[in-house]
Amino acid sequence: MAMNSIAHYLWVAGMAWAISLWFVQRRPKWMPLKEINERSLHCVETPSMGGVAILAAFLIAWLPRLYPSWNEYWGWLLPPLAIVAILSFLDDRQPLSAFLRLRWQALALLLFLYGNGDHLEMLIPEHGSTVLHLGNLVLYFLFMLWMINLYNFMDGMDGLASGMGVIGFAAMALTSSASVNHPFAITALTVSAACLGFWLLNRPPGRLFMGDVGAISLGFLAAALSVWGHSAHLLPWWASLLIFSPFIVDATWTLLRRMCNGSPILQPHREHFYQQKMLAGWAPWKILIFYYTIMLLAAFVVWCFTGE
Repeated sequence: MAMNSIAHYLWVAGMAWAISLWFVQRRPKWMPLKEINERSLHCVETPSMGGVAILAAFLIAWLPRLYPSWNEYWGWLLPPLAIVAILSFLDDRQPLSAFLRLRWQALALLLFLYGNGDHLEMLIPEHGSTVLHLGNLVLYFLFMLWMINLYNFMDGMDGLASGMGVIGFAAMALTSSASVNHPFAITALTVSAACLGFWLLNRPPGRLFMGDVGAISLGFLAAALSVWGHSAHLLPWWASLLIFSPFIVDATWTLLRRMCNGSPILQPHREHFYQQKMLAGWAPWKILIFYYTIMLLAAFVVWCFTGE
């Protein structure tokens, strides 16, 4: 990668990090306190909705790059992100029903897949049938819907979801960086940098939570960039699954176990691995180091097989 490209990447990422850190340090008064409930691992009510800082930093750092490639790269990404973020913002202020959230999330994903149709067409062989194309879209839709919500499920302890954001999106950027100046790499790097600014106040003992507006939005971005990277032939299909496997495996296994036990899958609980270890007396940093190690190893494996 050319030095001027590296400098540009670092400039945009540095801007995202600085904006995010500046925002979370001020913690606007409208941020509500996260109350303690049956799912909570914290003992003190803590300001939430810090995910707004991540989104603001990401978008502000990226604004200069919206033109002139809006239609090609952003016209199909920002509108569904806005739907997901606004819905989650409202949910943080006043809890909405699970089915209402799922309906709006589904609408956002359909909008994303429709807008990204030209890129997805490249994944279908010339002799591919309509059934194959529709099946492909259904798989993408289900993957993205699950990724959005599992990321939220895993946002239950200080530094976990924000750390996954830092490592996961940085891994996406690194493994696709061979494509010089491709918007995908710098997009992923900007999200990672914005997460890093937030992580500095979210790490144990957390002084600010990201809320659904942060976790749901990051889940959408993880899913959207996974589809984008695959459709643009920047990442193989398994790369994103492996990069985010610490969250995917934990959330999927926990959901399947609860379904087999007859437990309500939409009811808040504390049965994820990290929650069980916290309740068993593990120190927060011990749990985070365990997860961070797996995240970094997964990212390293992906880089070894896809990096250049």
